[in-house]
Amino acid sequence: MSLSTSCLCSYQEMEFLDITSIRDTRFGKFAKMPKSQKLRDVFNMDFPDNNFLLKTLTVVSGPDMVDLTFHNFVSYKENVGKDWAEDVLALAKHPLTANASRSTFLDKSLVKLKMQLNPEGKIPVKNFFQMFPADRKRVEAALSACHLPKGKNDAINPEDFPESVYKSFLMNLCPRPEIDEIFTSYHAKAKPYMTKEHLAKFINQKQRDSRLNSLLFPPVRPDQVQGLIDKYEPRGVNVQRGQLSPEGMVWFLCGAENSVLAQDKLLLHHDMTQPLNHYFINSSHNTYLTAGQFSGLSSAEMYRQVLLAGCRCVELDCWKGKPPDEEPIITHGFTMTTDIYFKEAIEAIAESAFKTSPYPVILSFENHVDSPRQQAKMAEYCRTIFGDMLLTEPLDKFPLKPGIPLPSPEDLRGKILIKNKKKQFSGPAGPSQEPGGEAEGSGPPNVPVGEDTGESAWEEWGWPWRSIWNGREGLGLEGRASLVRGSPPPPVLMELYVAVWAGEEGAELEEEEVEEEEEESGSLDEEEMKKMQSDEGTAGLEVTAYKEMSSLVNYVQPTKFTSFESSAQKNRSYVISSFTELKAYDLLSKSSVQFVALPAPIPCGSYNKRQMSRIYPKGTRMDSSNYMPQMFWNAGCQMVALNFQTMDLPMQQNMALFEFNGQSGYLLKHEFMRRLDKQFNPFSVDRIDVVVATTLSITARP
Repeated sequence: MSLSTSCLCSYQEMEFLDITSIRDTRFGKFAKMPKSQKLRDVFNMDFPDNNFLLKTLTVVSGPDMVDLTFHNFVSYKENVGKDWAEDVLALAKHPLTANASRSTFLDKSLVKLKMQLNPEGKIPVKNFFQMFPADRKRVEAALSACHLPKGKNDAINPEDFPESVYKSFLMNLCPRPEIDEIFTSYHAKAKPYMTKEHLAKFINQKQRDSRLNSLLFPPVRPDQVQGLIDKYEPRGVNVQRGQLSPEGMVWFLCGAENSVLAQDKLLLHHDMTQPLNHYFINSSHNTYLTAGQFSGLSSAEMYRQVLLAGCRCVELDCWKGKPPDEEPIITHGFTMTTDIYFKEAIEAIAESAFKTSPYPVILSFENHVDSPRQQAKMAEYCRTIFGDMLLTEPLDKFPLKPGIPLPSPEDLRGKILIKNKKKQFSGPAGPSQEPGGEAEGSGPPNVPVGEDTGESAWEEWGWPWRSIWNGREGLGLEGRASLVRGSPPPPVLMELYVAVWAGEEGAELEEEEVEEEEEESGSLDEEEMKKMQSDEGTAGLEVTAYKEMSSLVNYVQPTKFTSFESSAQKNRSYVISSFTELKAYDLLSKSSVQFVALPAPIPCGSYNKRQMSRIYPKGTRMDSSNYMPQMFWNAGCQMVALNFQTMDLPMQQNMALFEFNGQSGYLLKHEFMRRLDKQFNPFSVDRIDVVVATTLSITARP
């Protein structure tokens, strides 16, 4: 896709937007609208019955989920942008677009070179230096070898740079002596080519897995090899003779047949009719944050980007909004992160939920909204904005009863599920109300204020702390500190953050079932403050779930984990427990087999075969770093939630894994992690049921 910025009065180089960098396309009301009054006047946007929205298109691109660029277009006719939005996104999100063969990306470089012409219609040599910046001298030598000009102010006629010359340039730029060595060991002696028989021998002996069944996966025949020669051999004479040159060998190894990935596995190929807990589910932690956990910015755009990346479980930390609007907000409690409106996040989710994957989206609520009225408003937003996408009642075939399995991703196709505390109500229920309409006992805690900072520190730094204690405004303190926004926070705030989030690693919480919990008043006594001082952060401080929000919860009901024995006795597949990485690792270290798989007769085993578990980062990861997810996948944990805004090694591993199966966000677990008659120890390396071990050897050359 190219975007020309040239005009009649002056020359400008053509700009390109690589299809692999496109993250989203938006049409109509979801497209970016001009803010400039001059532009608004040009398009008559402020006039009634204006049809400008039907002509708009926004293309979102960027190297990651935070650093985004919005390209805005307007068409002459209505609904043209809609077709472009659908078709461009389908190309950008196709699994093979970003995982094409090496030769495909080299072909794209040729197209770019031949389209970026100077005013005389020639290819500037400086573009070669920009495209291959690693070694300028090697670029000059490769151009000279192809009898092309090499000066930075020189230019090349496009007719003098066809595909054959381009490939010759690349061969000179990046010689492959190791491939030449392989070629020499298989080609006809004293002949500069491979015959069809030689190439067939190379494929069958060097590339093919000798353990494969010859009937199911027959070796390649010489007559089948001719098609490869036709495709990759650059010399026509060799093609006619059924011969492959060293250059043809290089291009064969760069082709789709030799992709590092099994490209058919990138497409949707898993059985999607198994119970939900039989899948690994792509999951996000504190989805709204764009940076760190303590002072990062919050953005509804992150929900779009995470869902577009194939994530199927996003997190919403909900807090009470302030008067007069009393709009619930999403923020990271007890920190200096900014907040966004709950409604804004729900709208973003509704727009992007099923653009990449049609399979169910789980909204993991951490609900601190202690106002029945605002919880009712949250529930109403979910019902009205999601509409038929929201699953409000269990499916007839899968009632919420012990021993009944969860429905499958296919059963829940196109549905949004709510994970939130659930209470059973026999009639109208709710806490006692004060004359002002708010729940009793919801005042702020007694937070110690350091003598050095004074009370004024709270007031000056109160602007980003609107989320603290359900969005209440400050602590009624007077005075101003001589601080400016953007400077380091005063010690009193840092001390509070450490008290809330850091705590003592490994501190265990008293765990009880949700239905056995007493209604929380909203105020924090000494025991609750002690609960806060753990690695769970605010997750253990969720408030009462009132009737409206409870009615939206069905197949993903959170509960505090007590023991594997208790979970097995209750045998409820629709109950899910969340664990910090430390708690999960502790359980995995002490009870690894019970966590993932014990044979059916053993009562406490097979936890993750029966129900779902969610793992999330410890609260002390203030830089939004991630833990390595593999050990928890090995234990069969379905939702291993990571900070998507940080592209560190764990996040790269997560993205690589969920690239498979059509970026659906669901990967069917191996048979031994699903069958009740199979046992698996994630720390054992000697044997795995129904799996034949193999060894891969890789030789690295300097």
